[in-house]
Amino acid sequence: MVSVNLLPPNVRLARRRARRIRLWIGVVLTTALLATVPIGLDAAKAARAAAVDRALAPVQERLDGVRAELRQTTADCSQLTTQIARADALRAKRSWGGLLVTITHHQPDQVWLTSLASKQSTEPARARPGGKKENAKAASEDAVVALDGPRGIRLEGYALDHDWLYQFITNLKQAGLFTNVELNSAGREPMASRDVVRFVLECDW
Repeated sequence: MVSVNLLPPNVRLARRRARRIRLWIGVVLTTALLATVPIGLDAAKAARAAAVDRALAPVQERLDGVRAELRQTTADCSQLTTQIARADALRAKRSWGGLLVTITHHQPDQVWLTSLASKQSTEPARARPGGKKENAKAASEDAVVALDGPRGIRLEGYALDHDWLYQFITNLKQAGLFTNVELNSAGREPMASRDVVRFVLECDW
């Protein structure tokens, strides 16, 4: 079968041009549509990310608060642990009950005590070498607590006379509890119907 196009050449040319224009318009529109798809996806992702950030903001604030409380609790726990260790070291350093029993055993009946107090060390505390962070780390890692405990005791009381006071001092020196027993002061004071000797003893170990 043979077809014959009887249209004038100029009409055929115009039709071909129209088809080409429509084709190019379709290609351009398709390209533009495809180009807008990634932009839309990026916008959707950005919107979802912003929503997630808004949802995480209060959670992050609560997390920061919990971390701050944890740091404070850890610091308090470390301080309490140090205090407990110091108290244990102080209790283990001297048998205070045994010390009182020994003093009472060597105390003449003519001597009576009115006060017994511990004597703290007068030496300044030695700082650890290094910075604050190193000191804090070393303090947390130390298993043994270095404690400047009492260096002795101070005894105050009365004696009927100086002879009984010297006897008490001699007994304390012979007891082997102290490295030095020194009479700090002694003076007569009236009590009831007679004068007694009020004394202060410094006992070091």
